[in-house]
Amino acid sequence: MEKVSRAQLNNALTEIGEPLRRQLSSEDGSQLTAILDKAQRRWPNQDTAESMEEYLEDIERLCLKYSLPQVAAALDELRIDPDQNFFPTPNKISARIEAMINLGAAHLSSKATQDYLAMFDESMEKTRIFREAWLASGLALSEFCATDERPDPCQK
Repeated sequence: MEKVSRAQLNNALTEIGEPLRRQLSSEDGSQLTAILDKAQRRWPNQDTAESMEEYLEDIERLCLKYSLPQVAAALDELRIDPDQNFFPTPNKISARIEAMINLGAAHLSSKATQDYLAMFDESMEKTRIFREAWLASGLALSEFCATDERPDPCQK
């Protein structure tokens, strides 16, 4: 076994390379470019040539953080927002995505959650009825499910 000096060890441990950067797939990158071209046509009088490269880099990071469909949905909403007079900055796109997520969570926390809880309660009641009938029968579970006197959960 070869000995390693402290200087070699310190040098090996402190060398810093370029961090790995995640990127969109080529297909997603093409879709993002098409989405941004469409959005850019919405504001034809604004010259975004100088900032578009930085925007593209940041918006690509947003796609990795959220998803391409969420970024596309946020851009679609911003295109029809009467207060959006200029091509949206990545900050504005991110804020819109967060607002959409919060709005979706608020919606889910009301109607969908209530529906789910009602369905869960109904399912638990059916399970309770089935379990009581099975225990009262004294049969093995497979035998009980094969009989005609079983409650809903085993019906074919």
